[in-house]
Amino acid sequence: MSDLHADFRALYYSSSVDFDFEGVNATLHSLISKCKAFFKGPGAGAIDHSVEIFAEARYRHQIWEIHLPIELTRFRTAKEVERVRGEFDDAHEEIFAVRDPDSDVEFVGWGAIARCKLREGKLGKLGHEKKFEAKLPARRKAFFGGKGMVNTRVALFESMKPGAAMRGPAIIEAPFTTVVIDPGARVKRTRSGSLVIEV
Repeated sequence: MSDLHADFRALYYSSSVDFDFEGVNATLHSLISKCKAFFKGPGAGAIDHSVEIFAEARYRHQIWEIHLPIELTRFRTAKEVERVRGEFDDAHEEIFAVRDPDSDVEFVGWGAIARCKLREGKLGKLGHEKKFEAKLPARRKAFFGGKGMVNTRVALFESMKPGAAMRGPAIIEAPFTTVVIDPGARVKRTRSGSLVIEV
């Protein structure tokens, strides 16, 4: 099972020159509250969780915003605003190879990402069901456009040897999916476990 996350956003305009501490902090508080509600709801039972704050910011009168990660959950001083504005300059230069430290930075929107870690370690793989092969018929009637009903070979994915090619029509069965190979197409299993189909 993969980890859970939810993305919450809110529009609230402010600028680095005339920063609205009260309005921005109220917006961030609302976003963080939504993250906490997510942790108690869909994220209940998670072994760990975190919140990532970001702003959508731009230089004044610029037509595009950039995604700016922010370590703060609340702005308290003008120095904090100036530090974030410097981080914007760095990010802008990294993306567009130009910075304008004399320009006002406009903060157009704010966001918070709630992340819930559901398990330790890496994701597992689907297990092989030993009885799956016994359930397969050697052939099956299948309909193909332009061909009609065709007596079609049925193969088990797990039994296919890497590198060995098979001609369609064919049906390849696996515990997690079914792949249909059209008449005239060629299929083979790679050593990595993928199927390569050539038409």
